[in-house]
Amino acid sequence: MITALIGFAILLLIIVVIRIPIAFAMGLVGFFGFAYMQGLTFDNFMDFRWNGALSMAAKRVVDTSQEYGLSVIPLFILMGNLVTW
Repeated sequence: MITALIGFAILLLIIVVIRIPIAFAMGLVGFFGFAYMQGLTFDNFMDFRWNGALSMAAKRVVDTSQEYGLSVIPLFILMGNLVTW
């Protein structure tokens, strides 16, 4: 497991060095991390079922966006803008 973490950290650094925006770089590394958790290896790269990793990443995005604690932050920013207007 530690080898995979080091590999993903190196992949993230390489992507950032070639000047891809950090959000896309982290998304790409995260997607391949989900694929690795589903069983992706160099041997089955072309035969891998990518829809499992894609659905796992999509579920994580939806679960994070529906969290109450994260929905309060934009509302406080909106309230601050309305008060100072």
